[in-house]
Amino acid sequence: LFNSNQEEMLEDLEQGDIAETVRKFFEESVVLQPAKKSFLSIQEVDELLEDLSGMTREEEQSSHLKKIAKKCTGNDLKMVVRLIKGDLRINAGAKHILDAVHPDAYEAFQTTRNIDAVLDQILIVGRNGGSLKLIAQVMTPVLPMLVSS
Repeated sequence: LFNSNQEEMLEDLEQGDIAETVRKFFEESVVLQPAKKSFLSIQEVDELLEDLSGMTREEEQSSHLKKIAKKCTGNDLKMVVRLIKGDLRINAGAKHILDAVHPDAYEAFQTTRNIDAVLDQILIVGRNGGSLKLIAQVMTPVLPMLVSS
């Protein structure tokens, strides 16, 4: 996509962060220039990644990635790659994220282990509108029962 030296890219990749390597070579690319300012919304990124997930041919995927990259700053593309990998590397666990959403969210998640139910309840009571009323459901796995992979 960036018309960069593959050996240099592989050497940089040895640092262990593919997203950072992509960002670096994207910003140095003369073929595909990064956007000066970020205009992508989370919804646009979600739609673009949803479209990408349905593509099976490599040429199709490359073309779509180029379309995504044209809208991205270097940092945007780095985060898109991390989204694709499923590792944002933001050093924030479930507790930090859920506490930011609602004061009772993490405790409710610990009780139910059902993130969808917690988020649905937050939408009902509002961000700061009251306490969450969730209980563990029958056949809901509890932490000691979960299989680690």
